[in-house]
Amino acid sequence: MSMVVLTLIVLAAGAGGWLWWSRRSAAAKPALHVPNWVKDTVYLVQVLPSPQVRTISPFALKLETWLRMVGLKYENVYTLKTGSKGQTPFIELNGTEIPDSNLIMKHLTREFDLQPEGAYSPRDLAMAHSTRIMVENHLAFIGFYWRYGRPERYQFIMNNLVDVSELHPLLLRLAGVLFPRLIRFRMYMTGIARHSYEEIDQFSFDDLRALSVQLGENPFYLGAEPSSIDCTLFGHLAQFLYIPMDFPQKAFIHRECPNLVAYVERIKAKFWPDWEAMCSMECTRGKKGLPMF
Repeated sequence: MSMVVLTLIVLAAGAGGWLWWSRRSAAAKPALHVPNWVKDTVYLVQVLPSPQVRTISPFALKLETWLRMVGLKYENVYTLKTGSKGQTPFIELNGTEIPDSNLIMKHLTREFDLQPEGAYSPRDLAMAHSTRIMVENHLAFIGFYWRYGRPERYQFIMNNLVDVSELHPLLLRLAGVLFPRLIRFRMYMTGIARHSYEEIDQFSFDDLRALSVQLGENPFYLGAEPSSIDCTLFGHLAQFLYIPMDFPQKAFIHRECPNLVAYVERIKAKFWPDWEAMCSMECTRGKKGLPMF
């Protein structure tokens, strides 16, 4: 049996198992992580914190930064368990689970009559929307491919940046074999992994340069005041700048886009005065959610 056929069989088995588990989880009404909830308190369910970068989920970092920006009362709940759509983060609000960071932000904006975009014009918000799509559906994929697509990088993340004590050692070993292959397969199907590493890096550099040009000398992406797009960009750029890995994107940002470095630091200083404490496992005391299984 050729390696190509064997790899396809392994990928199919892994994808089938994940699909079965996701459908099984979605079919059952999810149990609340916080059954004794307090009215109008947002319970943010996310993975355990990570040193240096708060969380390896850019979407969780985006959402928590946004909650801080708009001033909603929230509490963290930490778990490796995903929500009803097989995603993390998600929230629980008044006894109801709400998945997907972008849908959560829209729901909370309506629910609490928020105005997170301030006085920015429809044209500004159109630019912010286009930027978010580029970052979350292109730049982020390249970042995931770089840090998870090779087994040694995936193992570095698992060994140094994530608390996986809830997972069985056998499951960890299986994930170490399957997950990098699944990531490479997914990126191949999107078209990204059909290119050389040098070409893929250049794609991300073009994205980062566009962000840098658009930001210019503004304190925030759209102007003088922060908005939702700043939370999105902080969540994703922090992954490149703060995770202790030799991302080519990190070197490029420091070399070619110093305004992005200052921008990320500015957002961290404004909304995360407790950054170091929130990167520590100490912040999870008494806030663990349901176990993985």
